Amino acid sequence: MSQLVITVIGDLRASRQVKNRRNLQERLHRTLEGVNREHPHLLSPFTITLGDEFQAVYGRADRLFRDLWYIRAGIFPHQVRFAVGIGRLETPINPRQAIGMDGPAFHHARTAMEQLKRSEDFLILAGEQIPYLELANQSLRLVSHLSRQWSENRLQIFLWYLDELPVREMAARMGISVVAVYKNINAGALEVLRALQREIVHLLNQTVQP
Repeated sequence: MSQLVITVIGDLRASRQVKNRRNLQERLHRTLEGVNREHPHLLSPFTITLGDEFQAVYGRADRLFRDLWYIRAGIFPHQVRFAVGIGRLETPINPRQAIGMDGPAFHHARTAMEQLKRSEDFLILAGEQIPYLELANQSLRLVSHLSRQWSENRLQIFLWYLDELPVREMAARMGISVVAVYKNINAGALEVLRALQREIVHLLNQTVQP
């Protein structure tokens, strides 16, 4: 197939060391199902493949980062990493499960995942024709660093912030004050991180659908 696509490979960090690994895997399954239900635009839905690894295929990046943060929040406090590959597929897209597909898009993501495993970062991009790729990846390294020690509250607030949920509604849902929500937004530089992700989404969309 000639169309460029966005592939995502996700992997749970140090999952073999988790005491109740079965519970973690069930949480991961429920979280991925939540993404798949919310976003039927996925070309191929999030699917657990081998062990604690999972993957999906996107046609555009509009909801990409929001989905990755949703998965990260869904298995908190356990950590997850994501490798995003841009390229072509040499096999037909499987719209039911993200299995049985191959091509440069997945090769880029798999190579990037091996690189990611040698770092503390949670997200990396790789692939063909991506403008300012190094700048985008260094920006994502900064996002990884800033978010590494986030509390569950801040992670959830950022997820809602990406959805543009009103601050008062965030506060009501969490049972905290509006001031506390704004403190999280300011201390976590959430406005900057959201704007940064929007720019990277624009670069990815330019790549897959110029």
